[in-house]
Amino acid sequence: MASIHDRMPVIFTKEDEQVWLDPDPETKDMDADALTSLLKPRPIHQRR
Repeated sequence: MASIHDRMPVIFTKEDEQVWLDPDPETKDMDADALTSLLKPRPIHQRR
């Protein structure tokens, strides 16, 4: 992968995707801790 890109892709569930893409509607800000919590390994049963 490093020869193509120096970062690994992230695959989100639909729910997590919305959190990642949309800032908090009240503060218009991204909560770094909330976003970091989304960066977790995909469950084994969902991997191909």
